[in-house]
Amino acid sequence: MNHRRIVCWLAIDPCALVAAKLAIRENDAQANPLPLVVVAHRLFGDEFIEQAARYLGVPVISASSAKWLSFDMPGDVHVWGVPVEEQRAHADIQSAFPSRSFASVLADRALRREDCIELARRAGFTFAPSPYANAPRAAA
Repeated sequence: MNHRRIVCWLAIDPCALVAAKLAIRENDAQANPLPLVVVAHRLFGDEFIEQAARYLGVPVISASSAKWLSFDMPGDVHVWGVPVEEQRAHADIQSAFPSRSFASVLADRALRREDCIELARRAGFTFAPSPYANAPRAAA
């Protein structure tokens, strides 16, 4: 498949921020970088979107849910913040959308959620604890 551009999907999540930052750096280092867009839901708020744009060094497009689908074009490489320990979710996404291309930016670098939290913290971001952090887990 010929890739036409990279679409980084931003969320109020340290993994999404770090994945976008790494994808931008990797793309910029290429001899022929692809067009790249970073998209965040407008509900995340202007303050977060502006802070993310400063951190990433690129504009962040603020979109409503209805406009999210308009960003998906054939040939896009999608970047989501899926850390290595959640790689199963990445595989599930790829299975659900076999015609789309997804980059495993964090897993390819063996970055865990804790790594991303620390990198984002050093960049000045703070995040509320995940509502799932203390959820009971099934016995292995």
